[in-house]
Amino acid sequence: MGTHQPLPSFLPVDNPTQPFWRTEPHPLDELRSTEALPGQSDIVIIGAGYSGVSIAYHLLKHLDGHNKPHPAITILEARQICSGATGRNGGHLRPNLYDRIPTYIRRYGVDAAAEVANFELSHVKAFKNLLAEENIDCDFNITRCLSVYLDEAAGEKARKKYKELVSRGLAFADDIHYTPPKNAEGVSGIKGAKACLSYTSGTLWPYKLILGLLSKVADSPAVNVQAFTPVTSVVSDSSGHIIHTPRGSVRTSKVVYASNAYTSGLLPEYSASIVPCRGICCHIGIPEGKTAPFLPYSYGIGTKTGESGGSYLISRPDGSIIVGGAQCTFIDRKDQWYAVIDDSTLIEPTKDYYNDFMQRTFKGWEDSGAYVKEIWTGIMGYSYDTSPHVGEVPDKPGQYICAGFDGHGMPVIFLAAKGLADMIHHERLDSQPENPFSNLITDQLFVSIPSFTLESGVTLYNVPVAYTTRGQLSETGDNALVICHALSGSADVADWWGPLLGGPGQAFDTSRFFVICLNSLGSPYGSASAVTYKDGNPEKGLYGPEFPLTTVRDDVRIHKIVLDYLGVRQIAAVVGGSMGGMLTLEYAYFGKDYVRAIVPIATSPRHSAWCISWGEAQRQSIYSDPKYEDGYYSFDDPPATGLGAARMSALLTYRSRNSFESRFGRNVPDPTKQQNIKGTEKLPTPPNEHWAIHNDGHKGGRSTPSGRNSPTSPTPQQTEVQYMDPQFSGTKTFSKTIDSALKSGQKRPPTYFSAQSYLRYQGEKFVKRFDANCYIAITRKLDTHDVSRQRASPTSSDPVREALAQIQQPALVLGIESDGLFTFEEQKEIAAGIPDSRLKRIESPEGHDAFLLQFEQVNRYILEFFREVLPDIMSKAPADGAVEVDGVNKLTKSSTFGEAEVEDITAW
Repeated sequence: MGTHQPLPSFLPVDNPTQPFWRTEPHPLDELRSTEALPGQSDIVIIGAGYSGVSIAYHLLKHLDGHNKPHPAITILEARQICSGATGRNGGHLRPNLYDRIPTYIRRYGVDAAAEVANFELSHVKAFKNLLAEENIDCDFNITRCLSVYLDEAAGEKARKKYKELVSRGLAFADDIHYTPPKNAEGVSGIKGAKACLSYTSGTLWPYKLILGLLSKVADSPAVNVQAFTPVTSVVSDSSGHIIHTPRGSVRTSKVVYASNAYTSGLLPEYSASIVPCRGICCHIGIPEGKTAPFLPYSYGIGTKTGESGGSYLISRPDGSIIVGGAQCTFIDRKDQWYAVIDDSTLIEPTKDYYNDFMQRTFKGWEDSGAYVKEIWTGIMGYSYDTSPHVGEVPDKPGQYICAGFDGHGMPVIFLAAKGLADMIHHERLDSQPENPFSNLITDQLFVSIPSFTLESGVTLYNVPVAYTTRGQLSETGDNALVICHALSGSADVADWWGPLLGGPGQAFDTSRFFVICLNSLGSPYGSASAVTYKDGNPEKGLYGPEFPLTTVRDDVRIHKIVLDYLGVRQIAAVVGGSMGGMLTLEYAYFGKDYVRAIVPIATSPRHSAWCISWGEAQRQSIYSDPKYEDGYYSFDDPPATGLGAARMSALLTYRSRNSFESRFGRNVPDPTKQQNIKGTEKLPTPPNEHWAIHNDGHKGGRSTPSGRNSPTSPTPQQTEVQYMDPQFSGTKTFSKTIDSALKSGQKRPPTYFSAQSYLRYQGEKFVKRFDANCYIAITRKLDTHDVSRQRASPTSSDPVREALAQIQQPALVLGIESDGLFTFEEQKEIAAGIPDSRLKRIESPEGHDAFLLQFEQVNRYILEFFREVLPDIMSKAPADGAVEVDGVNKLTKSSTFGEAEVEDITAW
């Protein structure tokens, strides 16, 4: 049992200053849904501000139309609804598109930084849609924000940041407009302006937004809202959590901390991570009879000295002004703002700062008579690294947090709350009854992601993701080893890379690593694909050919959601070959603080014209099968011939000429191994041996000639038949009729080579374990792969090299000299582009598939690399005390999802 008593000083004060936003109280301002607290609730949300109400809204919204009952939700608020930071802010919906983004690029990588910027910018559209859908009136207005610099050096620094974003080809940078010094004052209307940057933003009445949203939430019988009900402690036991308040207690299975600045009162472990900091804001009016110039923008205004701590400002529809900030006036007085939760008093050094602010700042306002009508303070939750805390509370199952927005919550919280609501709704699935292919993996798990938006813009709902884990996740959540599978692979890493999986001495050492393998979207082996239900709803049927296009980036993004769900805070290394190598490269763009090392094997930084062409040829094989039916075939009668042919042509790209020559030469197969797709043996009528040889292997053909000029069929009594073998070593004679020969067990002489027989065997094996629509979907996914997409400058002469240069992690690049699909030259290109890389060669004549066959070499190279770059993990004594002896485990069975075989394949 764990009890957390809050610090007495970390509850909101009783008599806060009065902000302008709360001068028109909503009827639900002091809502108590019931006279007494409910004794039990499925989910308890602590805090009824922007975060808490948004989370409740999304929790309810997620289940709409899914025929599932709403969970019982209780929202507890210490004071009135929306009486904290949201009800006291500046009414500014201002995405941060450039100021922090270069820092995020250095800290987390380009992709993550761009995702942050796009995420914040998407709030403008999300608000527009929300307010229209829910009919909420909160004075919302889409405008442009001007960041104005009064210091030349600060303006030049901002310009360089902007140029850096443009040079990287980041799409959101197109929304940023730069105004040089000569035009800055005229554009902004601000005296002494030296430079401006403008971008899309919004303004609104935040209190009306939250109360309007709450009115929708409170309409649900599943929701109970209790104002003036501060939480004094949370007690956890094996059956859940007890939320204590002065008015009684509520038992729940899930608790959400949406109390922002006051978080550490209930979660002391956040005392250094989320610090309450006081800010100041005011409402400026114009006396009756006076006028002032209209301000067409919202503003972020710097200081004349270039230091941080300027002001933010919006213009209201009635011409009045909301302005706040001015940290430059009190930043040195930490007692006035840092670790302060008292919003009942003003900040002394700043209380008079805005009295004549408009007159001294804006041109044309000198005689406006503008004056401060209301002034107030509010408490923000400053995060130690400026990033919010959204997700599960570490090491506390069933507890979630949405806090620490650093005074920048408006363009972050609403959609962050949606993500958290999705996380709370995550469901583990025991099985996937509609998908027979998923049953091929016996030990995998499933998690359902409530919603996920693909790169294409399509949103999937109730998205299953299959995965397997081996080993134990460390207490710090930083020993994860992520393995990425190839095109036809699955999450069953033990099947296709089993010899590398084990204890000390194996690269995938489960005594040191938490080994995770996740199935990619589009695969038939458990994750959302053509063979799973649309939106997880059986009534909608299977996706079939309507499954949308997914990308490698989609895979790594949805995999990260699952990794977060599993408690992974840092990935020690990502390893993958072929398509898995593409995922490995994409993982790197999460940044080195999240992914420490990567091992891409036999892959490419972007899919080549050569590979795209092979994929097209394979798809055409499937399309040409009459049973394909535009993808609307049944499991019982799939386009096996087309899929088998696609697999056979693919296999040729996975192996090499020398591999086939050394294995098969011009041998004919063992008669017991003669094979067609699905094992159908066609017995020709004796005198038509030439027709039989011509059509050998044609699954869709007939057993007797059917053409217009076909010869007449002989009688079964014919006793002597001649056949020509493919070696042309002479005519062989069957001295019995075909019927009697078969009855006696005699095998018909082979009419094809061993190499042909082996290809047919591979096709036969494949059609039993794979789906044609999934094959099409994944080959199209591969076609989209390009690490330079949206990462390199549009004018770059070598975009791939530019994108690879952004990978910060140490990398081990493994290539195969005989690989004709992802050539060794491509591996050289990857290694040359990644700054901290090592290139190693796998010696094998087997071609591309050597990474699934040459276990000793792959194991040795990865072990050496891990010992170099992950010494903290590799130097630890094995968890079970096992002795470390380098080597791989013995291969005991043929792989289902890989290429290793224990039987003699030359017999084919």
